[in-house]
Amino acid sequence: MKLDVLYGPEVTVPSQKEVEHGQEAIVNCEGSANPRPTTIVWTKEGDSEFKQNGPTLRLSGSDPAAVNNGKYACSATNFIHPTGRQRMERQGNATISISVMHAPGNTFILPKKPTAFDGKPITLECGAKPPGYPLPTYRWWKEGSENSVLATGAKFTIDSVQLTSAGKYYCQPNNDFGSGSVAEISLNVFQEPKMIASCNQQL
Repeated sequence: MKLDVLYGPEVTVPSQKEVEHGQEAIVNCEGSANPRPTTIVWTKEGDSEFKQNGPTLRLSGSDPAAVNNGKYACSATNFIHPTGRQRMERQGNATISISVMHAPGNTFILPKKPTAFDGKPITLECGAKPPGYPLPTYRWWKEGSENSVLATGAKFTIDSVQLTSAGKYYCQPNNDFGSGSVAEISLNVFQEPKMIASCNQQL
């Protein structure tokens, strides 16, 4: 008597892969199943139109980094039919994160129209599309003080806004592959009413 053990697909892929800009990305979906998978399909998180059939994922190096970056899932499917039981579908999945090294793209600052109040804190945030990989550092400066670096992170916080804090602020991301564009915003500062003297009311 021959005993045939049936089981669903068990697939594995690396958890992450870094690719230089312009280089083709190739990932093999490894695994086992009995019987052999009837389909192996690659899909991309957040992109319902992306689909590649077969165990090997191929991403062209000529595609923009923003197109190829993301998480990809390999799904293998087979059908098992144990003796005396119904035919059943089984599926195995594995996910890889692909990062294409590239310079930051178009830079933006949020909020787009910031409003600050005298004595209160405010935080501005800088980003880029595509964001760049490796993750960039940032340079913040204010109009009239171009050589003074206010911050080097994505967020820039003024702990206590002053009337002199009003003006134009700039941000630019940079990594080993280049710099993003320069983004600017205008910060308006408002002062709440203050009682500076009391008036004695005569009856």
